[in-house]
Amino acid sequence: MRIEDKISLSLKKTEQSEQTKTKKSESSSVKKSAETDSVSLSSGAKEAVAVSKKLKAASDIRIDLVNEIRGKIENGTYEVSGKQVAEKVVNAAIDDIF
Repeated sequence: MRIEDKISLSLKKTEQSEQTKTKKSESSSVKKSAETDSVSLSSGAKEAVAVSKKLKAASDIRIDLVNEIRGKIENGTYEVSGKQVAEKVVNAAIDDIF
């Protein structure tokens, strides 16, 4: 057997093995695409998602409370306790430290 024959034989074997690998990968990809995943949510989970969406859409500002306080300020009847303000300032400072 000549060297050229050995080279051509090894090339043919390499090509055949590559073709076999390609066919196997194609068949496995076909099998993978045929399989599908599905997800189903319970009614409780669906309600939780709906509530979460409503909370995200809701404003952080309580308009009714703002209007009430605004009215008291305009009428001059809004009173603030200095002691309560001082306590909240001190508590906020302590929370920031720790």
